[in-house]
Amino acid sequence: MATYEPPVDSSSSESRLLLMGRFFPFDSEGISFADTTLIIKEQSNSSHIGEDGGTGLNVWDGAMLLARYIEKVPDIVKDKRVIELGSGCGVVGLAAAICGCKEIVMTDLSYALPLMKENVDINRAAWSDKDVVVSCKECDWFQPPPVDELLLGQDNNSKA
Repeated sequence: MATYEPPVDSSSSESRLLLMGRFFPFDSEGISFADTTLIIKEQSNSSHIGEDGGTGLNVWDGAMLLARYIEKVPDIVKDKRVIELGSGCGVVGLAAAICGCKEIVMTDLSYALPLMKENVDINRAAWSDKDVVVSCKECDWFQPPPVDELLLGQDNNSKA
């Protein structure tokens, strides 16, 4: 049975994951979302994995698809506490906040947190009329903290 090998850039001395392109509409200047404009900054990855920037600095089609699903079916997050693992830039967590979740804890490795927090700050006004708690916390899937630790406490907390 053949195995899938993701395309890599062979013209570079570093191995980098190549994506065929975006299939879901994305505009870094702003995305029309749930009667507001969602602005998401992203950065180029400096390597294919690691502390210097893995895959958490880009907006992935899967994040856009899930955000659009939340927009169409907001009851799945409305008035709920949500933990997002591997939030990256924060698209899905921000969508949940805008669509009325009670609390969203967005998590990723440490290298992704500054960009995630910046995107939270840029979009804070989009949920300012709601009582939503938005947190950005470090979470390594290989050594995850207890769920209660992610939900409790005010580490890296941003309340709108």
